[in-house]
Amino acid sequence: MTDEPPGPGLRRAAASDRAPLEALQHVAYAANRALLGAEPLPLTVDYGEILRDYEIWLAGTAKRLDGALILLARPGDLLVWSVAVAPHAQGSGLGGALLAAAERRAETLGRDTVRLYTGARLKERVAWYTRRGYAIERREKLPDRMMVHMVKSIAGKGRDTMAGRLKGKVALVTAAGQGIGRKSAEFFAQEGAKVIATDIDVSKLEGLPRGTIKRKLDVRSNRAVEALAEKIGPIDILLNAAGFVHHGTVLTTSDADWAFSFDVNVQSMHRTIKAFLPGMLEKGAGSIINVASGAGSVRGIPNRYVYGATKAAVIGLTKAVAADYIRQGIRANAICPGTIESPSLDQRILDVAKTQKITEQAARQAFIDRQAMGRLGKPEEIAWLAVYLASDESSYTTGQIHLADGGFAL
Repeated sequence: MTDEPPGPGLRRAAASDRAPLEALQHVAYAANRALLGAEPLPLTVDYGEILRDYEIWLAGTAKRLDGALILLARPGDLLVWSVAVAPHAQGSGLGGALLAAAERRAETLGRDTVRLYTGARLKERVAWYTRRGYAIERREKLPDRMMVHMVKSIAGKGRDTMAGRLKGKVALVTAAGQGIGRKSAEFFAQEGAKVIATDIDVSKLEGLPRGTIKRKLDVRSNRAVEALAEKIGPIDILLNAAGFVHHGTVLTTSDADWAFSFDVNVQSMHRTIKAFLPGMLEKGAGSIINVASGAGSVRGIPNRYVYGATKAAVIGLTKAVAADYIRQGIRANAICPGTIESPSLDQRILDVAKTQKITEQAARQAFIDRQAMGRLGKPEEIAWLAVYLASDESSYTTGQIHLADGGFAL
């Protein structure tokens, strides 16, 4: 195991660093007590054992530590046990640098997956990790707190088996800041594509693979979409992942709800396809992938009136584009996911809990219970399908809906 520092200014901790390390952990995590309603886990351990069993990298001098990164290399992944930044160094970008160092360390150690966990009540911390590419993998209820386990796949030694399936292709991804869009952008890049990742909140694009071009894009704006198409030129792959899930029936859906949902879920795809299709036609090839849903024309779902209507429209739009340009090298396909773990789902669960006056855990369980497999899907389980549809492996596939729903449509 190499001891080469995974980042500039980092050094491996020694036994003599125990006291300053412990002091740093206490000042870095003390503020979380009130939010958690319990003692932060990094303040409940014996740091002699941590120094013995874990890999620790320090930033700063022996007299004044700026930050600490505590890692545990496991057979299938690298666990980020702690990212701690001293109060005087907060706001300097050190936290992001330490997390990036953890990912470089994972590559060095031949791990293609990085995992971490944090308190569910630390919503800003969860959001911070999400902006850097970490997806919620599961939640764990402990006697005194709820934990959120997060995961990120990285392009390192563990990805040597990737075949470069998209090498030489240019891909544009909308809503690439989180969920399906983000994981697809990551996988496209790992498979060799030049990726233009877009989101209305460009800060969410932080942490995407090196070389990814990040652009702010409001898919509800004709002008913004057309300007981006003019700026970046022809592309080979268009993944439309932007969407909004409205909850309601015909009697509770206003005209404004209807218009907004169709604008985000359908009109946005019309805008991007209209803007980028001419470049694909010039090249004589292109793959358009639209994220639809298992709700809609596949299956009717209670309380998803306008959402189901929009996703049925996405399928119709996809088939129409496929039929119109089938002889000109253009393929268009729709992915119909089941319920997928994402920050947007977490917010929907909170909204349902508030509206129905039930606990967040009960609301989440209701989403899980309706899944035939008894679990939620993961963004990467949809992203791999997107890679296939983007690649030449699917060159004989167009105008189809592709269910990746854990049996939801059965």
